[in-house]
Amino acid sequence: LNASMVRKSLVESEEIVREGITFRIQRKCEQGIFIKQISFECDGKPYRFEEKVAALDFDDFKRYFASCGLTLSDVFGDYGLKPYKPESRPRLILKAVKTA
Repeated sequence: LNASMVRKSLVESEEIVREGITFRIQRKCEQGIFIKQISFECDGKPYRFEEKVAALDFDDFKRYFASCGLTLSDVFGDYGLKPYKPESRPRLILKAVKTA
């Protein structure tokens, strides 16, 4: 994901109904981690799931890659491999090569 864009457009709370089931979704960013909680009830049984993703930015990845001897060769902003634009592309897809 593109952490920069997610921070700016984070929808904190929503309900989605699919096939008669109401999914309650809560999102937040705490201490550099995106947290998404999904709860719903199906056949009288409650369910709750939580997903946590580190909110890493492009500069974080560049630092990590450099520390491992990797050099970025390509940076894309979506699965169609369009250029990365922090303000408007949903993804941050990186291609790196091992430096000699």
